[in-house]
Amino acid sequence: AKQDGTRVERADFGDKKEKVGVKSIPRRLLKTAKDKNRVIRECKLLQSIVHPHIIKYVTSGKTNSHYYIVTEWIEGGAMNKYCVDSLNGFVKMPVPMMLKATKQLLEAVCYLHQNNVVHRDIKPSNIMMCPHRGIILIDLGFGTKPRDTDKRHQTWPGTPQFCAPEL
Repeated sequence: AKQDGTRVERADFGDKKEKVGVKSIPRRLLKTAKDKNRVIRECKLLQSIVHPHIIKYVTSGKTNSHYYIVTEWIEGGAMNKYCVDSLNGFVKMPVPMMLKATKQLLEAVCYLHQNNVVHRDIKPSNIMMCPHRGIILIDLGFGTKPRDTDKRHQTWPGTPQFCAPEL
C-alpha cells in the first residue's frame, strides 16, 4: 500500500484473463467531494490518453468500500528501485539506459502537454521501467486539464521533493 492508503494489485481481467493492475482507493479516505472528484478526474484523463509511454486505462468502478481504477499491468519496477542501492546509496544507471528513459519520459510529457494535460506528480516512483516498452508514466491522480479560469493549476499538489525549485 502507498502512503496515501491506495494500493495496486495484479489481477486477471476478462475472458482472456488479461493481466491488469487494480488501483483500489478506500472510500473512507475520500472525505470530501473534491477527493472523489480527483478519482473521477484521474479516470477521465486516463480514458483520454493513448501513448506508448503512459499507462493504459482498462475500466473503473466502485463498491460500498472502494473505488477501483483498472489499468494494464506493467512488468518491471518503478524507476526509484533502479536508481537506489540500499547498501551503497544512489547508483548510476548506465548512460544509454538513462538517455533512452529520459527521451521516452519527455515524449510522454510532451504528449500530455499537447493534449492540455498536466501530470503534476512526476517522480521516480511514478515512472515504471518496463523491459519490453521502456518507461511507462503512471499515476495521474494529481493530473489536470487546466483552463485559464481554473485555479487548480495554480497550486502544486505533487510531491515536494520532486517539485521544480521555482515552485
